[in-house]
Amino acid sequence: MATHVITVYATHAKPKPLTIRDDEGHFADTAEDDAKLTTLVKVGDTVKWVVSGDITEIISIEDKSLPNNLFTGGFTKNADGSMQAVVAPNAASVVLEKYNIHYRLNGLEYIEDPKIKVDPNG
Repeated sequence: MATHVITVYATHAKPKPLTIRDDEGHFADTAEDDAKLTTLVKVGDTVKWVVSGDITEIISIEDKSLPNNLFTGGFTKNADGSMQAVVAPNAASVVLEKYNIHYRLNGLEYIEDPKIKVDPNG
């Protein structure tokens, strides 16, 4: 099983939209591109969201695939401000899902909404 790293970046001067990069080479730095950015994962993979720039922490990741959870076992918040989760065994039925990244910067909470796609062949 692979670990996919999604780096979220923002600065005090530009708290939103996020600049998002994933380990597949996808990059987005506008709200429109953030909404289109899609990371391809497989069942059992770990997804880790890492903070960069002036972001203090990722507050939460909101899985919008309910009632079919894309992730299993909940989200783990790490001491470095990052979060991670494992793609659920039944996630193949979800295929493409939006999720929200809730993050803190300048003492305020912001939200961005990229996508995750489950590889149906994986």
